[in-house]
Amino acid sequence: SARMELRMELHTSCKWPSVLSSNYSGERVAGEGTFGCVYLAKDAHGATVAVKTSKVSGKFHEWSAECHKMQEMRLKAKEAGTRMLELSEMFVPTCLGVGGT
Repeated sequence: SARMELRMELHTSCKWPSVLSSNYSGERVAGEGTFGCVYLAKDAHGATVAVKTSKVSGKFHEWSAECHKMQEMRLKAKEAGTRMLELSEMFVPTCLGVGGT
């Protein structure tokens, strides 16, 4: 169908960086924006994780700051108690690290 063709066409600009293949497997595109792609993949422990990649260089500092903010939110939620931590785990992505340029 035309809708399916359009959707597949939108995802053609997402290119899985081969350097990530040593840490993740089974990657598939979950979403795409102007500057990046989000993949769902399996980590070394078999957990499904979201991996955000950039389509352009120069995003390292911006994404590092974003990752740090998510980590801070998670810590504050933990300090606020069990319910806040549960909500944080449901709605705030866990950023484990940032790589690139």
